[in-house]
Amino acid sequence: MAKLSKEKVLADIGTLVQNGDVTFDELQKVYTYNVPESAKHATPEIVAPAASVTSNAASDHTSKSIGNVLYVVGTLIVCLGIYLLIAQNWSQLNTPVRVLVTFGLGLAVFLAAYYRARKQLQISKDLPNKDLLTASLFTIGSVALIIGAGVVVTEMGGSLTAPGTATAVAMAVSAAFLAFYLGVMRSVMVLACSISVALAAYFAAIEFLTADMTKPEPFYYFEIAFAGLLLIGTGVLARTRVIASQLAGTLYGVGIFVALGALFFLTLFSGFDFGSSDAGDHSYMPLLYDLLYPVVLAAGVALSVYVHSRDVLVISALFLTGYIFEVSNEYFSNFLGGSIALCLAGVLVMLMAYGATRFAKRYVVATKSPANNL
Repeated sequence: MAKLSKEKVLADIGTLVQNGDVTFDELQKVYTYNVPESAKHATPEIVAPAASVTSNAASDHTSKSIGNVLYVVGTLIVCLGIYLLIAQNWSQLNTPVRVLVTFGLGLAVFLAAYYRARKQLQISKDLPNKDLLTASLFTIGSVALIIGAGVVVTEMGGSLTAPGTATAVAMAVSAAFLAFYLGVMRSVMVLACSISVALAAYFAAIEFLTADMTKPEPFYYFEIAFAGLLLIGTGVLARTRVIASQLAGTLYGVGIFVALGALFFLTLFSGFDFGSSDAGDHSYMPLLYDLLYPVVLAAGVALSVYVHSRDVLVISALFLTGYIFEVSNEYFSNFLGGSIALCLAGVLVMLMAYGATRFAKRYVVATKSPANNL
């Protein structure tokens, strides 16, 4: 049997680590492979390296977390600074300068991010999305390009307050970002910007299509709730793709929060009035909303099982808490008294917390990223 070369083995392991095929936990297990059980506990030469690796990894993780926060804060500050700088001097700028300081600046930063990402791809295909500076540059460039596109349309005589124009511009910008993501560079931040602008196009399109309609108040709640469902659906589609799956958790959390929040406010502000003396004075639709909302909450819990998301489960549990308080105050305070209804609501919340905790421990588990590549 041929003897393995140590250098070749280390090189192969390094390649697997860079490609993400070997995790830190799996690499750490190498220290204890084929080691007698007594040696694992008694030999400091074997145990110490693993402890040292764990300690160093924890320290490195902490420093990276701090760096990530600073990158995010810095990106937000830069975006805000650019906006304020342009806004304060907008009236003094002519059309070419306005386009240059918005669309031109965004394009320059975006190309700088692309150039940096291309260099990083030579090292690892995942590095551009793991490097926070690259992600920040893509974010700043994308936001500036979105603003610049609006400026170009406005300076050419268009009006973004018109639903039709806003819809067309948002759809074009979203399609451009998506085409860049699919055909040029698999950047998570570019995909996130494409989804965000597509969401704006959704609201503009609804306003355009219903401009001549008289819309009842619940229409807007359902419109927002459906937007949340679209985000959740996008997350479900993205979770089977390596790069796009990094957005799935965020899409689940934002989507379920928007959907449950919109429907919760629908039940909150359209309460059924038991105190009305005239039965015709109130509609039974609010009562129907209150009866259907638990079904929506149950769907949220089922979704948390399907997508293995603790965030979805926690958000559903929080809205269930609000629903219990709302229903206890609306329907039972006149019969049981506010204090008794509040106590019962508290007991139900504790039972709900106990059940949700056991549910999470049993069903909601971490999963590895799929191997598909989109």
